[in-house]
Amino acid sequence: MGPHAEEALDDQTIPVQRIGLAEIAEAPIDWDIAWPAGNLEIELAPAVKHTPRKHQQEAIDAVSAASPPATTGAS
Repeated sequence: MGPHAEEALDDQTIPVQRIGLAEIAEAPIDWDIAWPAGNLEIELAPAVKHTPRKHQQEAIDAVSAASPPATTGAS
């Protein structure tokens, strides 16, 4: 975890404790009980893309109109 992430965890209103993969690997968990089938399968699906609301589209259009065109840095 990077330094900014570590700083974000400091001084939280609700105390936060970070654990890493080593702590998870050492955890006294009987994985045969947690996943009796023997393997954990996770299905991922693309996120649903929403269209901007009217006021959001107006803001996007205003920023686009005010911004100079993007350049590729090629001269």
